[in-house]
Amino acid sequence: MLHLWQQVLGIPSVGADDDFFTLGGESVRAAQLMVRVREAFSIDTSHTRSLLRELLSERTLHRFTRAVLGFVPRADDIPDFQRESRLDVDSDSGAALRPCDGLGRDILLTGATGFIGRARVVACRLDQLPTP
Repeated sequence: MLHLWQQVLGIPSVGADDDFFTLGGESVRAAQLMVRVREAFSIDTSHTRSLLRELLSERTLHRFTRAVLGFVPRADDIPDFQRESRLDVDSDSGAALRPCDGLGRDILLTGATGFIGRARVVACRLDQLPTP
């Protein structure tokens, strides 16, 4: 956080009890700080207004940093994309993809699930074709 304040304010030294606005911070620099804080701490954009309110009320580096910690996502809040990208289907058994009962006529397919869903729809439809 210290480094972010120094960058945004364009000064080499900031103390823990220094006030952002006394050091030359104004609305444009406050907005720049919000963007950098969100990026540096992986804070969702929906919290930008709340972060700005915190800066207005917790104006020192120490107090603002402590306030920002309440917005930082916990490790268990961050998706594990590696784990979520694995399909939990036994590759030797097609049973996980059956039965096709209840497969409606109208299906919305999106993203990766749509890709997998499309394969399931095709497989189910092929199973319903008469065999020669």
